Amino acid sequence: MKQGIGLLSIIPLRRDPSEQSEMVSQLLFGEAYEITEETSAWYKILTQFDQYAGWIDKKMFSPVSGEYYEKLELGGYTVSAPWPGSQRLTIPCFTLQPAARWKRNRKTGSLTLTTFHSG
Repeated sequence: MKQGIGLLSIIPLRRDPSEQSEMVSQLLFGEAYEITEETSAWYKILTQFDQYAGWIDKKMFSPVSGEYYEKLELGGYTVSAPWPGSQRLTIPCFTLQPAARWKRNRKTGSLTLTTFHSG
């Protein structure tokens, strides 16, 4: 089974494999998922964090290894992606993301994790 991670700020999660289908949720940057089904242009996914199912466009798929996916589930990893300028955006493992609070440095544009709740 293939696994992936959201490397875009928001990825629409659709009810059916179509751009016209209802958006039932959004996959956020750093969220991991498993692919459960596929069509020529779409993947049906199951999110790791809350086991929510929906369809994403294949163009938005970013693969991760099975080993990395399992380690994400256990915590302790970060997700990093290009950010405007020469910086990178780094976020702790998605399991912290839903309860995280971030602060942007206006001079440098960097983000800092200020607080999080683990449960």
